[in-house]
Amino acid sequence: RKSVQLAMPFSISRAQSSPPFKDVLSNYRLVVRNSKFFGQKSGHHIKSRARNTQLLGNRIADGKDGTASMSINLPWGGTADISYNHIEQGPKAENYKMMVSIGEESVPRKGKPKPISNPSRGLVFKNNVFINNHPAGGLFIRNLTAIPVTMRGNRFHGKGRKVSGPAHGLMGTGRKP
Repeated sequence: RKSVQLAMPFSISRAQSSPPFKDVLSNYRLVVRNSKFFGQKSGHHIKSRARNTQLLGNRIADGKDGTASMSINLPWGGTADISYNHIEQGPKAENYKMMVSIGEESVPRKGKPKPISNPSRGLVFKNNVFINNHPAGGLFIRNLTAIPVTMRGNRFHGKGRKVSGPAHGLMGTGRKP
């Protein structure tokens, strides 16, 4: 199986706008552990088209000046384990409407190429801290796939709706991080 992994803690700052794993193709597996993504000025902090994406124990944050579009984007869906992360959208985010998006390229749209989607064995969001500092609020997780997002032990802070699209499990709390 092809895999892209970060074997040691990794840090991306606004000075590095295009990490080498930003857009992993669908026949791969992406694993990012104990890494930091901070102050992204454009695009997404992490975008993966991999069949299997694991984001474990990372800090993904815009900070006060970051203008990232999304914190996490999985446009073809797939299997995902998003656990033990700190995910924070800043007040200047380009796309304040959502922090995480799943499957936007897997649904048919008029005038767009045929959608592509990866098979999924589940979408799990567990023990993450989500913080939305954008004054307009928005959506924490948008799921456009037919696979329900399993939610366990997440904490949500700031304005916004927790999940759009299929989801089940404990939606989490709004206690202070």
